[in-house]
Amino acid sequence: MKRPDPEALSDFFRSHIFNADRTDVTAFEKAVEEFYRRFDTEFDQRKYNEIGVQIHRIVREPYVIEEQGGQDEGIRQVNTLENITTIYFCFLQNPEAELSFTLWGDIEEKPFFAYSKAELLDFFEFRFRRFSKFLIR
Repeated sequence: MKRPDPEALSDFFRSHIFNADRTDVTAFEKAVEEFYRRFDTEFDQRKYNEIGVQIHRIVREPYVIEEQGGQDEGIRQVNTLENITTIYFCFLQNPEAELSFTLWGDIEEKPFFAYSKAELLDFFEFRFRRFSKFLIR
């Protein structure tokens, strides 16, 4: 089962399922945050807060890798479907500036979400050197 991103969850919470009893749910960000807190063990915002980062949203989109065999192999085409994950975030000390980075496939995404605090600091310092002063050490 595909894990929903914050945008998909927000749409879901706005749907008729939650508004069937005519109760207006307006705190969508809080609902998304609560969903991840309760049900999604892969993402924990507190871990990122500890290094000074606020994740705004995580967008997963499929991409296809097309490979063609050489002339000796005849013509063959292999399509591999992977996900490209874009993470939009800000540094807590600079909340008005949204930044993003991309993780290609499970090979980059799974380790990122499993990083320790020290590994996350290294990751953000390496990718966003000029903003490293915003990170908590």
